[in-house]
Amino acid sequence: MQLHRLLLMSGLSIDGKNSFSRQLSLLARFMEQRGIKTSLSGPLRTQHYRPSSFFRKDFKNVGRVSTLLKKTDTQAALLLGYPDQFHFLQELPAFFVPLFLWAQFSNLIDPSCIGNALPVPLTEKTALFMEKSGLSRVGPVIPHGIDCARYIPLSAEDRINARRKFGIRKGFVIGTVGAHTARKQLGRVIDAFARFLERGCDGTLLIKTDRTLSLDSIDLEALAERMRVNHRVKFITQELSDDEMNDLYNVMDLYLNLSEWEGFCIPVIEAMACSVPVASPQIQGPGEILPYREMFIKGGTVEQEGERSLFLADPKEAAEILVKALEHRTLLQQLGERGRREAEQKYDIRIVVQRWEELISGVL
Repeated sequence: MQLHRLLLMSGLSIDGKNSFSRQLSLLARFMEQRGIKTSLSGPLRTQHYRPSSFFRKDFKNVGRVSTLLKKTDTQAALLLGYPDQFHFLQELPAFFVPLFLWAQFSNLIDPSCIGNALPVPLTEKTALFMEKSGLSRVGPVIPHGIDCARYIPLSAEDRINARRKFGIRKGFVIGTVGAHTARKQLGRVIDAFARFLERGCDGTLLIKTDRTLSLDSIDLEALAERMRVNHRVKFITQELSDDEMNDLYNVMDLYLNLSEWEGFCIPVIEAMACSVPVASPQIQGPGEILPYREMFIKGGTVEQEGERSLFLADPKEAAEILVKALEHRTLLQQLGERGRREAEQKYDIRIVVQRWEELISGVL
């Protein structure tokens, strides 16, 4: 049966600035272009949002969710998040509508917590966790997507103009994008950059984040000053449009990810789409996305957080990769081109939408 109406449900605030809401909004836009009517639903942070969407404060009450499914007259529901964000899964009758849980797991789960939903993994490692958890059904791997017509490599002249816009001087630019949380390990990024400069290298570190002082009082600006690299580190905390983000990635010669763990890491595929090579530990998410091994950061320590493994990259090892990148610019260009091809072939939102349409239509 052909798919005409789909409900998209987020485990995080649908009106917040988070990867879930951005991904579902993008998915909805391209679903609509294929003639599929979509409705967005999720927890709200504010009182008002788009009147065409349907919301609930949470998904704990199965009666509210049943009403929502009826009100939208949906054929199926796609849930982006973790099982504990959708408490109704264990209670909602199987005959209601097909449910698809688009998720990343970093540990084993209780199969009963997803009820009758079909789990659809974001990555191969997530699929492995699902299978080890004893789930009787696991859908195909469908990754997050980006608009590869919007995230594109710029010409040499446009890259120079983008650098001027962001106040970047000439030289090698290392960049990273992410919220200032413990998971992103932005302090280690600054540490690695400081060691890079100590090696006699020249460059600028560009950090796009939401704040320089985290909620647990880690001050990135103070850290950069203590390491005596504050004059080489530029923080961007204001909200940027997609076009501005495209310019930002094109300013970079290398994207550096030192997250201790990731569910997926959309900035990595955005950088790849802009032909920016990426250096990262070989962790779940980025380590699976990158189509090359030359920029993997192998040194570090592993810590356990319950059943989840956290990888704390060694800043010294990361600095070695930065030096390698600086000294092998031809290699960087080749990796950037490979990354762009991979983004177009696997992570373009049009491909992601098509895969979802095929999967859901095949179940209806």
